[in-house]
Amino acid sequence: MLPEGGRGGQRSSPVFAYLRFTNAADSLKLWRDLANGNVTAETLRERGIHIPEDYRKYIALGRFRNALVVDEAARRPRDGIRGFIDAYGLKARTH
Repeated sequence: MLPEGGRGGQRSSPVFAYLRFTNAADSLKLWRDLANGNVTAETLRERGIHIPEDYRKYIALGRFRNALVVDEAARRPRDGIRGFIDAYGLKARTH
């Protein structure tokens, strides 16, 4: 099931929000962990990062999640999915 989102308000990835407001050493460590695939839900909870339910569903879609959501919005446009795309800044990749 694709995430519906669209509850209003501008959001971004909770991880990126954390990185923006944390000290450089913690931020760098989290970036390295993300790049190496060493980040779990537990890792994020330890850092006090709350992942909204709609974003967790998005992440659960796997590697091609962005393409799936953008394609769904193009094929069956609805306010909820459009709101989700806008809230998290998703866009179609062209390369």
